[in-house]
Amino acid sequence: MSWIGMLFVLLWVEYRAIDKEHHDNDIAQQNALRAIGNGFTGVLTDQRNRFADLIKKSDEAFKKTTEQASAQFDATMTEAQENLNHMTGGKTYPAISPVLIPVKNTTNTFRLVIRAVGSSPLFDVNVDLSKLPLPTTASATDFVTDMALPYTTTLYTSASLNPNRGELLVPTVTVSENGETDFVITTMARNGVFHEMLHIRRVRDVAIPSGKDLLLPWEYSYEITRDVRRDRRTDGVSVTKIPWQKCLFFSGQIKQPEP
Repeated sequence: MSWIGMLFVLLWVEYRAIDKEHHDNDIAQQNALRAIGNGFTGVLTDQRNRFADLIKKSDEAFKKTTEQASAQFDATMTEAQENLNHMTGGKTYPAISPVLIPVKNTTNTFRLVIRAVGSSPLFDVNVDLSKLPLPTTASATDFVTDMALPYTTTLYTSASLNPNRGELLVPTVTVSENGETDFVITTMARNGVFHEMLHIRRVRDVAIPSGKDLLLPWEYSYEITRDVRRDRRTDGVSVTKIPWQKCLFFSGQIKQPEP
């Protein structure tokens, strides 16, 4: 019985030893699997980070390339627009203003100055002036003979007009000694048709001192519109409007506002 009891004790010890061994093996396998999983997760994380960095670098490179292409396109379009403006006149417009010093032996007859206001020259310029109010009738004989309206004067004709430089016109205009005189000036150029309403008025009898200058007795103002074709009709779009301008005279020179 003692030997049998000892046998059962040995069996129980062996069983516990085997069970502990299995338990230790299970833990070792779990640790190994966990290590493998952690390593695999680390690899995936590393690959994911590398892929994210690659995507980020690709996005930055694409963005930089797009910005460079856009800048080059904008520069090309700007250069093309500048070239087109130089050929057509772009947004430059003509402005005609009077030199408010009467011509010799007159008191109310003045010369006119034309300017191309803008950064581009005007081409194929033709300027006509009519005094308002326009007559309600015109002689057909005079029109056929002169090939022009009798109340219209051609002020200026030129193949080109450089920007921001005034040119003195040969024809003169005579205005009323009292009150306001109005003119309509039509300019046809390569970049459009412009209409200027020019107003000249006398505000005092003689020039008066203004500091070291003389304030001339005449003033002028004008509004300029441009013909724009819209929906089978032509509309006048405002280009600029200059309020009444006072002109000063000093040391043989007239101080006249720029348009």
